[in-house]
Amino acid sequence: MKTTLIAVAAAIAAIGCHAATLPFKVTAPSWNKIAECTTQGGVNIRKAPSTTAPKMVYNENKIEDYECPVIYYGYWSAKSGGAVQSITFDGVAPVVSEQPGWVELLNQGPKYESNGWVSSKYCKVSEITPIQASGNPHSLNFMLLNTPGIEGSYAMYLVCDDMNSEATFYLGRLDNGKVVCPYAFTCNYSYSTYDDSESTSLKNVGDGEPYYHFHASSKCMSQYQPDPNNPDYSYPETDIHKIPADIIDFAIKHAEPLPQPPYVYLYNGRYHLTD
Repeated sequence: MKTTLIAVAAAIAAIGCHAATLPFKVTAPSWNKIAECTTQGGVNIRKAPSTTAPKMVYNENKIEDYECPVIYYGYWSAKSGGAVQSITFDGVAPVVSEQPGWVELLNQGPKYESNGWVSSKYCKVSEITPIQASGNPHSLNFMLLNTPGIEGSYAMYLVCDDMNSEATFYLGRLDNGKVVCPYAFTCNYSYSTYDDSESTSLKNVGDGEPYYHFHASSKCMSQYQPDPNNPDYSYPETDIHKIPADIIDFAIKHAEPLPQPPYVYLYNGRYHLTD
């Protein structure tokens, strides 16, 4: 599904050089496979493809913020035990290279700043499904943007972090079956599921400097979706296709450059954003 943007080119061109300007060029990585962990509890992440190579660990005594993922406290070490615990891979990640019995995973090293190796014995390696300019599976958090007269195909990927009350709109361009996202707009986030009188809004709540709050009303929420990791639990999600076009336009106009662009890829009917 595509959502028509209101005067996209003119609106974005009015923003300074730090904001996104369409068209922009991207180069997608060459990888086309992912690894999915198949063992409960995850698999050790190594610095090199060897069982004797240092593995990623963290020190429980050094953690200052327990809401922060432990990978941000991670480091390579040949020793573990006691307060020093292993950080394991238990999800899905792109495969950037392979060696007999091993796969190298994108950004699975400490702080997501380097790659990591895991044993292929504990993973299922599959090819991704190329994202096309049309005809892709519908998703609540991903949509192609209708940008007539602008070179290329563009998309937006929405991440709503309930725990930290934060929403991020990733803006990217399609290339080689993936969406490369060099820009993002991040704001405060809240939602409602029962009060139909509320409207979806994006407001500047900053004192002096711009600080935006995005509220998704019940009209913007999906039906209850099953948790892929817990079939007994379900919850509603903000549906990006139901967000008013002027809010999407605003997010594009105010999207700022990222230090390193994440990638959106399609696997098993779901869109994934790289770490």
